[in-house]
Amino acid sequence: MILSCEVLKGNPSDSTLYQSTINKIESDYQIVPRDSVTDGGYASKDNAEYMQGKGIVNIVFNKIVGSLKM
Repeated sequence: MILSCEVLKGNPSDSTLYQSTINKIESDYQIVPRDSVTDGGYASKDNAEYMQGKGIVNIVFNKIVGSLKM
């Protein structure tokens, strides 16, 4: 299910867009999703911590980047 979509100028890094997208979903629907599955481009430690702080329980990136490897 796609909850938000934007067409942007240029080619910004996906990882810089995630938090504003969650904020837009929260504003549009008055709820934060329980689960989040995203393309690996959104994977970052900052985004994972942001999701946890928002109460998102199930966090899935389709690939793991350096800062998330265990």
